[in-house]
Amino acid sequence: MTTINFKRNKKENIAELRGILADAKRRKLTKVILQIPVRLMTIDTGYQTPVRTERELDYLTKKWDDRMIGVLVGVPHEEEGLVYLVDGYGRMTASQIVDAEKYKELEIQVILDAPKDKLERRKFEARYYSSQGNNKRVTPLQKHGARQIIEDPVVLTMDRLQEKYGFEYTAVRGRRGDAIIGSYSELYKNISTNGEEFGEFFFDICKESGFNRKTDGYAVYVMRSIRDLYKYYPENRTEIKDFLVKWLRPLDYRYLHAKSGAKYELLGPGNAMTMYFEDAVVEGLGLPHKRTVQDNKVIEQSA
Repeated sequence: MTTINFKRNKKENIAELRGILADAKRRKLTKVILQIPVRLMTIDTGYQTPVRTERELDYLTKKWDDRMIGVLVGVPHEEEGLVYLVDGYGRMTASQIVDAEKYKELEIQVILDAPKDKLERRKFEARYYSSQGNNKRVTPLQKHGARQIIEDPVVLTMDRLQEKYGFEYTAVRGRRGDAIIGSYSELYKNISTNGEEFGEFFFDICKESGFNRKTDGYAVYVMRSIRDLYKYYPENRTEIKDFLVKWLRPLDYRYLHAKSGAKYELLGPGNAMTMYFEDAVVEGLGLPHKRTVQDNKVIEQSA
């Protein structure tokens, strides 16, 4: 993994940055595109990671051309002589790998009307960084720190759940070890839609059944299957929770994936597993089906 470090002289940096910004500030501009030396660029590591995976950098460097760098976005901290990037740190890092001499200066859209108060300025930067919805290179997990700073209620709920249940996140694809969330985005979406009560319902089941200690115990399809039972059987949540704790205890994800796929071989794996969970609950507790399979589709039963 790669990170870029620059030697800095604070007094010289302050003087240089003030000189670069002087004309734009004199004209009372709120935003301006300027050529900024790369050595005056940094990020807030409280919500951005300074390390980029080799896969991300490999993608950027192998497909590189001059147009790819585009315009970065940053907020000047004149008291430090630095511009804090809120968009483009990966491209800046890649440019230094491609040709540090050629790209010793880069174009930055400098935001000059950010709040003066340091705490409010940091929240402003974090909000800008976390709002990059169409930037596929900034993942929801990478935005987590920024969302903490702006006090995103979903993220704060996830933090409380993480402290209580001790799970972890990873950006690495593939199978998950014990206590590793299958998908940060899936958990965020479910907490956003169903609230903290669903989170406790899900994590209690996994913890009490021991599923949290099994490989892929927090897999996306497991979470969706338990979510669907939470959603479709609101009046039976307590008994469903008790049933699932006992039912899941001797099982593991591979078993569930294989058995659900065999039973519903014409459904996708996600739908197959959620129907397999529902079948188990219906049979075990004598509850009515809330969904059925018709023409290889999962259909909600009419009330």
